[in-house]
Amino acid sequence: MDTTINKVKEKFNQNALQYDNQRRKLIPCFDDFYSIPISIIETSKETPRVLDIGAGTGLFSSFIKEKFPKAKITLIDIPKICWNKLRLVLKKMTILTI
Repeated sequence: MDTTINKVKEKFNQNALQYDNQRRKLIPCFDDFYSIPISIIETSKETPRVLDIGAGTGLFSSFIKEKFPKAKITLIDIPKICWNKLRLVLKKMTILTI
C-alpha cells in the first residue's frame, strides 16, 4: 500500500505545476465547470470554514477564496504538491497531506 501511495504522490508531483494550465485547455467549459458550483455556495458567515478534500493544486479553493476572501480553508490531499505555489495563491490556508 505504501508503495502505491508513493507512486501516486510521485506522478502527481511531476505534473502538478502544469495541471492548472492543462485543465484550462482540456475542459471545454472550464469557466462554467468552476463558476457554477461557486455561484451556488451561499453562507451568512463572514468567515466561512471550508474543507477541500482532494485539493490537488488548490484550484477550486482559489475560486472559493475569490468569493469569500476571509474564508478559512483547509486543504487535504495525498501528494505534497507545490507548496510555494499554493502559499502564494491561497494565503492563510491550512494545508494537510497524508
